Amino acid sequence: MKNSLIGVTGAEGKVGRELIRRGCIPLECDVTNVDDVFLSIQRSGVELVIHCAAITDVDYCEKKENEKEVYNVNVRGTGHVITACQMLGIKMIYISTDHVFDGKKWVGSYKETDKTNPVNYYGYSKWAGELICRLTSNDKVKIVRTSYLIPNDIGLFQMPYMSSMIKSAPTMIKRTFLKMNHFVDGLLYFAENFDRMPSLLHISGTKKLSWYDLIHAKNKNILPRRRYISGGAGEAERPKNGGLDVSLSRKLGVPLFPALLEIEND
Repeated sequence: MKNSLIGVTGAEGKVGRELIRRGCIPLECDVTNVDDVFLSIQRSGVELVIHCAAITDVDYCEKKENEKEVYNVNVRGTGHVITACQMLGIKMIYISTDHVFDGKKWVGSYKETDKTNPVNYYGYSKWAGELICRLTSNDKVKIVRTSYLIPNDIGLFQMPYMSSMIKSAPTMIKRTFLKMNHFVDGLLYFAENFDRMPSLLHISGTKKLSWYDLIHAKNKNILPRRRYISGGAGEAERPKNGGLDVSLSRKLGVPLFPALLEIEND
Protein backbone atom coordinates (compact mmCIF):
# COMPACT_ATOMS: atom_id res chain seq x y z
CA MET A 1 0.00 0.00 0.00
CA LYS A 2 1.31 3.43 -0.92
CA ASN A 3 1.86 5.78 2.03
CA SER A 4 -0.30 8.34 0.22
CA LEU A 5 -3.27 6.00 0.81
CA ILE A 6 -2.70 5.93 4.60
CA GLY A 7 -4.44 8.53 6.75
CA VAL A 8 -3.18 9.53 10.20
CA THR A 9 -5.13 10.92 13.15
CA GLY A 10 -3.00 12.82 15.63
CA ALA A 11 -0.69 13.95 12.85
CA GLU A 12 0.92 16.55 15.14
CA GLY A 13 2.03 13.91 17.66
CA LYS A 14 5.38 12.13 17.74
CA VAL A 15 4.37 9.07 15.74
CA GLY A 16 2.05 11.10 13.52
CA ARG A 17 4.79 13.53 12.48
CA GLU A 18 7.07 10.69 11.43
CA LEU A 19 4.28 9.08 9.40
CA ILE A 20 3.50 12.37 7.66
CA ARG A 21 7.22 12.81 6.92
CA ARG A 22 7.02 9.45 5.14
CA GLY A 23 4.18 10.65 2.90
CA CYS A 24 1.08 9.58 4.83
CA ILE A 25 -1.96 11.89 4.83
CA PRO A 26 -2.83 14.00 7.91
CA LEU A 27 -6.48 13.74 8.94
CA GLU A 28 -7.32 17.13 10.40
CA CYS A 29 -10.28 16.37 12.63
CA ASP A 30 -11.51 16.46 16.20
CA VAL A 31 -11.75 12.80 17.17
CA THR A 32 -14.35 13.65 19.82
CA ASN A 33 -16.74 14.63 16.99
CA VAL A 34 -17.81 11.59 14.96
CA ASP A 35 -19.16 13.67 12.05
CA ASP A 36 -15.88 15.59 11.80
CA VAL A 37 -13.94 12.31 11.79
CA PHE A 38 -16.16 10.77 9.11
CA LEU A 39 -15.94 13.75 6.78
CA SER A 40 -12.17 14.08 7.19
CA ILE A 41 -11.57 10.43 6.30
CA GLN A 42 -14.10 10.47 3.47
CA ARG A 43 -12.60 13.56 1.85
CA SER A 44 -9.03 12.22 2.15
CA GLY A 45 -9.70 9.18 -0.05
CA VAL A 46 -7.38 7.01 2.06
CA GLU A 47 -7.71 3.22 2.26
CA LEU A 48 -6.31 2.74 5.77
CA VAL A 49 -6.23 4.89 8.91
CA ILE A 50 -3.50 4.72 11.55
CA HIS A 51 -5.16 6.05 14.69
CA CYS A 52 -2.44 7.88 16.64
CA ALA A 53 -4.56 10.62 18.22
CA ALA A 54 -4.40 10.28 22.00
CA ILE A 55 -3.49 12.10 25.19
CA THR A 56 -0.29 10.31 26.20
CA ASP A 57 1.11 12.41 29.07
CA VAL A 58 0.81 9.82 31.83
CA ASP A 59 0.78 12.29 34.74
CA TYR A 60 -1.70 14.60 32.98
CA CYS A 61 -4.03 11.66 32.44
CA GLU A 62 -3.85 10.74 36.12
CA LYS A 63 -5.28 14.04 37.38
CA LYS A 64 -8.98 13.79 38.26
CA GLU A 65 -9.82 17.05 36.54
CA ASN A 66 -8.49 15.65 33.23
CA GLU A 67 -10.19 12.26 33.30
CA LYS A 68 -13.21 13.29 31.23
CA GLU A 69 -11.03 14.86 28.54
CA VAL A 70 -8.79 11.80 28.44
CA TYR A 71 -11.81 9.49 28.18
CA ASN A 72 -13.34 11.55 25.38
CA VAL A 73 -10.13 11.52 23.32
CA ASN A 74 -8.59 8.13 24.10
CA VAL A 75 -11.74 6.03 24.43
CA ARG A 76 -14.70 7.75 22.80
CA GLY A 77 -12.48 9.19 20.07
CA THR A 78 -11.24 5.70 19.22
CA GLY A 79 -14.83 4.54 18.91
CA HIS A 80 -15.54 7.42 16.53
CA VAL A 81 -12.62 6.55 14.27
CA ILE A 82 -13.68 2.89 14.20
CA THR A 83 -17.27 3.86 13.37
CA ALA A 84 -16.15 6.12 10.52
CA CYS A 85 -13.79 3.50 9.10
CA GLN A 86 -16.50 0.83 9.23
CA MET A 87 -19.03 3.07 7.50
CA LEU A 88 -16.50 3.82 4.75
CA GLY A 89 -15.30 0.20 4.51
CA ILE A 90 -11.62 1.00 5.15
CA LYS A 91 -8.97 -0.52 7.39
CA MET A 92 -7.72 0.84 10.71
CA ILE A 93 -4.69 0.36 12.97
CA TYR A 94 -4.99 1.44 16.62
CA ILE A 95 -1.75 2.35 18.42
CA SER A 96 -1.59 1.09 22.00
CA THR A 97 1.03 0.78 24.73
CA ASP A 98 2.72 -1.49 27.26
CA HIS A 99 0.99 0.63 29.93
CA VAL A 100 -1.95 -1.77 29.56
CA PHE A 101 0.15 -4.16 31.72
CA ASP A 102 0.93 -3.83 35.44
CA GLY A 103 4.69 -4.41 35.16
CA LYS A 104 4.72 -7.30 37.64
CA LYS A 105 5.94 -9.94 35.20
CA TRP A 106 9.52 -10.26 36.38
CA VAL A 107 10.52 -13.01 33.94
CA GLY A 108 10.50 -12.03 30.28
CA SER A 109 8.56 -9.36 28.46
CA TYR A 110 4.82 -9.23 27.84
CA LYS A 111 3.38 -11.28 24.99
CA GLU A 112 0.25 -10.50 23.02
CA THR A 113 -1.57 -13.26 24.94
CA ASP A 114 -0.67 -11.96 28.44
CA LYS A 115 -3.42 -10.60 30.68
CA THR A 116 -3.78 -6.82 30.78
CA ASN A 117 -3.99 -4.98 34.11
CA PRO A 118 -3.28 -1.22 33.88
CA VAL A 119 -1.98 0.62 36.96
CA ASN A 120 -2.66 4.19 35.79
CA TYR A 121 -5.49 6.06 34.05
CA TYR A 122 -3.53 6.44 30.81
CA GLY A 123 -3.14 2.67 30.67
CA TYR A 124 -6.83 2.16 31.42
CA SER A 125 -7.85 4.55 28.66
CA LYS A 126 -5.67 2.79 26.07
CA TRP A 127 -6.89 -0.61 27.27
CA ALA A 128 -10.48 0.58 26.87
CA GLY A 129 -9.61 1.64 23.32
CA GLU A 130 -8.33 -1.88 22.68
CA LEU A 131 -11.60 -3.35 23.97
CA ILE A 132 -13.59 -1.21 21.55
CA CYS A 133 -11.40 -2.45 18.69
CA ARG A 134 -12.00 -6.06 19.68
CA LEU A 135 -15.75 -5.60 20.14
CA THR A 136 -16.07 -4.68 16.48
CA SER A 137 -15.43 -8.33 15.51
CA ASN A 138 -14.03 -6.89 12.32
CA ASP A 139 -10.84 -8.08 10.61
CA LYS A 140 -10.36 -4.55 9.27
CA VAL A 141 -9.56 -3.17 12.76
CA LYS A 142 -6.20 -4.21 14.25
CA ILE A 143 -4.02 -3.18 17.20
CA VAL A 144 -0.28 -2.45 17.39
CA ARG A 145 1.26 -2.06 20.85
CA THR A 146 4.63 -0.47 21.49
CA SER A 147 6.78 0.53 24.46
CA TYR A 148 8.73 3.76 25.12
CA LEU A 149 9.60 5.53 21.86
CA ILE A 150 12.71 7.70 21.66
CA PRO A 151 12.23 10.76 19.40
CA ASN A 152 14.51 11.10 16.37
CA ASP A 153 14.95 14.85 16.46
CA ILE A 154 16.08 15.52 20.05
CA GLY A 155 18.85 14.19 22.24
CA LEU A 156 18.15 11.65 24.95
CA PHE A 157 18.69 14.13 27.78
CA GLN A 158 16.32 16.68 26.23
CA MET A 159 13.27 14.45 26.73
CA PRO A 160 10.83 15.79 29.37
CA TYR A 161 11.05 12.63 31.50
CA MET A 162 14.82 13.03 31.77
CA SER A 163 14.74 15.96 34.21
CA SER A 164 14.72 13.56 37.17
CA MET A 165 17.63 11.53 35.74
CA ILE A 166 20.42 14.06 35.44
CA LYS A 167 22.58 12.34 38.08
CA SER A 168 20.95 8.94 38.51
CA ALA A 169 18.54 6.68 36.65
CA PRO A 170 16.24 3.93 37.93
CA THR A 171 17.19 0.31 37.51
CA MET A 172 13.72 -1.04 38.35
CA ILE A 173 11.72 0.68 35.57
CA LYS A 174 12.26 -1.32 32.40
CA ARG A 175 11.01 -0.97 28.85
CA THR A 176 11.76 -2.28 25.37
CA PHE A 177 12.87 1.12 24.08
CA LEU A 178 12.82 1.91 20.37
CA LYS A 179 13.72 4.88 18.20
CA MET A 180 10.69 6.53 16.61
CA ASN A 181 11.82 6.04 13.00
CA HIS A 182 12.36 2.32 13.59
CA PHE A 183 8.92 1.94 15.11
CA VAL A 184 7.40 3.61 12.06
CA ASP A 185 9.39 1.25 9.83
CA GLY A 186 7.60 -1.63 11.55
CA LEU A 187 4.24 0.12 11.57
CA LEU A 188 4.33 0.77 7.83
CA TYR A 189 5.38 -2.85 7.24
CA PHE A 190 2.30 -3.87 9.25
CA ALA A 191 0.11 -1.57 7.12
CA GLU A 192 1.59 -2.85 3.86
CA ASN A 193 0.95 -6.46 4.93
CA PHE A 194 -2.28 -5.72 6.81
CA ASP A 195 -4.30 -8.69 5.58
CA ARG A 196 -1.81 -11.27 6.83
CA MET A 197 -1.14 -9.53 10.14
CA PRO A 198 -2.81 -10.70 13.38
CA SER A 199 -5.46 -8.64 15.17
CA LEU A 200 -2.89 -7.66 17.83
CA LEU A 201 0.88 -7.32 17.45
CA HIS A 202 3.78 -5.98 19.52
CA ILE A 203 6.30 -3.81 17.65
CA SER A 204 9.01 -2.62 19.99
CA GLY A 205 12.70 -2.83 20.78
CA THR A 206 14.23 -6.31 20.82
CA LYS A 207 15.79 -6.08 24.27
CA LYS A 208 14.40 -5.06 27.66
CA LEU A 209 16.47 -2.33 29.32
CA SER A 210 16.17 -0.26 32.46
CA TRP A 211 16.37 3.51 32.22
CA TYR A 212 19.82 3.15 33.76
CA ASP A 213 20.94 0.70 31.03
CA LEU A 214 19.72 3.04 28.33
CA ILE A 215 21.28 6.22 29.68
CA HIS A 216 24.52 4.57 30.76
CA ALA A 217 25.15 3.70 27.10
CA LYS A 218 25.53 7.45 26.45
CA ASN A 219 26.67 8.74 29.83
CA LYS A 220 29.04 6.52 31.82
CA ASN A 221 28.85 8.94 34.77
CA ILE A 222 25.18 8.25 35.45
CA LEU A 223 24.56 6.48 38.76
CA PRO A 224 22.14 3.57 39.26
CA ARG A 225 19.08 4.31 41.37
CA ARG A 226 17.73 1.11 42.89
CA ARG A 227 14.83 2.69 44.78
CA TYR A 228 11.69 4.09 43.19
CA ILE A 229 11.35 7.82 43.83
CA SER A 230 7.97 9.43 43.19
CA GLY A 231 7.96 12.75 41.38
CA GLY A 232 5.47 14.11 43.90
CA ALA A 233 1.74 14.54 44.31
CA GLY A 234 -0.25 13.76 41.20
CA GLU A 235 2.36 11.57 39.57
CA ALA A 236 0.95 8.38 38.09
CA GLU A 237 2.23 4.96 39.02
CA ARG A 238 4.32 3.39 36.26
CA PRO A 239 4.42 -0.31 35.39
CA LYS A 240 7.95 -1.06 36.60
CA ASN A 241 8.86 -4.19 34.66
CA GLY A 242 7.23 -3.29 31.37
CA GLY A 243 8.38 -4.04 27.85
CA LEU A 244 6.97 -6.17 25.06
CA ASP A 245 7.89 -9.56 23.62
CA VAL A 246 8.39 -9.21 19.85
CA SER A 247 8.74 -12.89 18.96
CA LEU A 248 5.59 -12.84 16.84
CA SER A 249 6.74 -9.74 14.96
CA ARG A 250 10.04 -11.45 14.22
CA LYS A 251 8.23 -14.50 12.79
CA LEU A 252 6.14 -12.23 10.57
CA GLY A 253 9.19 -10.44 9.16
CA VAL A 254 8.59 -7.07 10.81
CA PRO A 255 11.84 -5.03 10.85
CA LEU A 256 13.10 -4.97 14.44
CA PHE A 257 15.94 -3.10 16.15
CA PRO A 258 17.71 -3.06 19.54
CA ALA A 259 17.56 0.28 21.34
CA LEU A 260 21.17 0.28 22.59
CA LEU A 261 22.52 -0.08 19.06
CA GLU A 262 20.48 2.93 18.02
CA ILE A 263 21.62 5.05 20.96
CA GLU A 264 25.27 4.14 20.55
CA ASN A 265 25.13 5.01 16.86
CA ASP A 266 23.55 8.45 17.36
